[in-house]
Amino acid sequence: MRLFIAQRFDSCASAAAQVAAARDRLRAMAETGAFVPDENLHMTLAFLGEVDEDRIEDVEEAIDGVTGSFTSELAFRTASRWPQKSGKRYVGDVWKLDAEATPQLVGLQRAIARALAKAGFDLPRRPFEPHVTLARRVLLAEAAPDVDEAARIVAGDPFTARLQTVSLMESQLSNDRPPRYSEICAWE
Repeated sequence: MRLFIAQRFDSCASAAAQVAAARDRLRAMAETGAFVPDENLHMTLAFLGEVDEDRIEDVEEAIDGVTGSFTSELAFRTASRWPQKSGKRYVGDVWKLDAEATPQLVGLQRAIARALAKAGFDLPRRPFEPHVTLARRVLLAEAAPDVDEAARIVAGDPFTARLQTVSLMESQLSNDRPPRYSEICAWE
């Protein structure tokens, strides 16, 4: 099973609508892209990758041991992108809506990562950059503004979100459709 720990936007409808609107502004400027469906919009706190089904209980116990609040106050002010390659071939950009790395959010992410590492999970070693992926393999249309202006348009007006739940999610990949995410369990 391909697993990750995330905060989803179901508990904050206004933020979910604003994230979806940012994605739709990007879609309006794109020639091509694989846009994240509403139900898949989330912020990843820890990516576990392939995990045997019999270890799900270990994940649950690790997160059960995290103390403090699972609530995050997020501030979204910018959008950005990074090039995406398939092998050595450029296939477009991954676009994301960036969240401010508040002490509360960083503390929550670190506590979850420490608990999972203590339980024997080998997490990717890269800095935490809180964001919501909007689309992959995006090529802007020829008539679109330059990339910096496109990022300002995608970001729109700054907004905040209060996410109160952390979820253990399964990602099921398919070649002919977007990944399907399903919640295994959640903590508040």
